[in-house]
Amino acid sequence: MPTPQDNLRAWSVGLDMVYSAGGMLLLGAAIDWMAGTRPWWMLGLGLLGLVVGMYRFIRDAMRMNTSTSTPRKQNKDRTSSGPGAPSSSD
Repeated sequence: MPTPQDNLRAWSVGLDMVYSAGGMLLLGAAIDWMAGTRPWWMLGLGLLGLVVGMYRFIRDAMRMNTSTSTPRKQNKDRTSSGPGAPSSSD
């Protein structure tokens, strides 16, 4: 069961993507408004923010996944586990 800290971390990762895309979109809109070049800066910087946000989202999600998962324990007692393995009845 996820802890409240895990939930907060997940929200943080998701909102980070939204904030980066939205911030770059607003910056592009401001540049377009001042320069009169609508909609090119807004589209370009919005797309850049989306790409950077997705990159950070995937990186942080993978980091969260590896930190919460436990490694599998390998059973070293089993020496024969395949169809070609020798059996004890030979």
